[in-house]
Amino acid sequence: MKKDTRESLLLPILMPIGILLAILVVAVGFSRILLSLTAAGATAVALLAALTIMVFASVAVTRTRLKGGAVLAMVAAVVGLTLFFGGAVLSVAGGPVEKGAGAEAVVVHITAKDVLFAETAITVPVGVPIVIEFDNQDAGVQHNVEVFDGPDAKAPVLMDGEVTTGSLKITYEVAPLDAGSYYFICKIHPTTMTGTITADPNATAVTYGEAQAPGTPSMSPSMVMGGSSPTAGPSEAPPTGGEEPAGKPVTLSITAPAGSVGTGFAEKTLKAPAGTPIKLVFDNQDTGVPHNVEIWTADPLKDSGATSLFVGDQTTGPAEITYDVPPLEPGTYFYRCVVHPTTMTGTLTVK
Repeated sequence: MKKDTRESLLLPILMPIGILLAILVVAVGFSRILLSLTAAGATAVALLAALTIMVFASVAVTRTRLKGGAVLAMVAAVVGLTLFFGGAVLSVAGGPVEKGAGAEAVVVHITAKDVLFAETAITVPVGVPIVIEFDNQDAGVQHNVEVFDGPDAKAPVLMDGEVTTGSLKITYEVAPLDAGSYYFICKIHPTTMTGTITADPNATAVTYGEAQAPGTPSMSPSMVMGGSSPTAGPSEAPPTGGEEPAGKPVTLSITAPAGSVGTGFAEKTLKAPAGTPIKLVFDNQDTGVPHNVEIWTADPLKDSGATSLFVGDQTTGPAEITYDVPPLEPGTYFYRCVVHPTTMTGTLTVK
């Protein structure tokens, strides 16, 4: 094939293909170089590469005829100079500095005891790696620490710690935090074991705010109706119109047999008359294991709109306790052990 024929037929086909391949190679390689640099270094390399391209483009437009060899030489020169600029900047300025890189991690202590977090208000410095030393002191009870990227459990999960069965200690790692509030819970007991980590730009060390006293649940007084909190004796059912509830109390029994952590309550269903006070006799036969009974409008682990109606004292077996439950309206209610809310559950039907 004659030279003129080759240039007139092949070059119009091969040149666009070659240029596209060259652009692809340069774009991928150039992006890898820029990602390896700091923001300032990447900007400098990009400007130098753009200047190089403009210079060669200016030279190209002055030529009356541009041969294939000259085009390849220009492309090679642009690529070579870009790599040279990138390598020079990388050797001088170094790669990008990750957030918190090189900073010594701060240690946060969180203790689980009596199905509560001992530390519920924690302040940490901003932009520093965090190591959570979690001490589960509840023998035979599962706990963990789950941190959310926001002020409540509706935020994305930032760290979901491994569930441990007490007594056991475990370490969790949390990436450096931006300034703000971060909610944390035990996902096994999300209604009673909660707290907040605050990342403060002015903090230089970990500090702890007023923590829950052991045995004090994380719930408002309105959540306990006629029941008792772990630190207080049974309270009276709220009177209606200044009068005591009418009718003789009905007695119901719930038993937690040995091994009930896995098998659940002996009674999975209960029935009670509407508008009548309930004497709930709870027999914890599980030696050395804490249990209780609490009543909800629905399963709070499945229904975010569930409301707590009664919370009974925790007892460590073997022990028996009687709860005074206020009259309930007709309907179907959910009861559980707050310590083992996924396995020890039941349904109370009120008619």
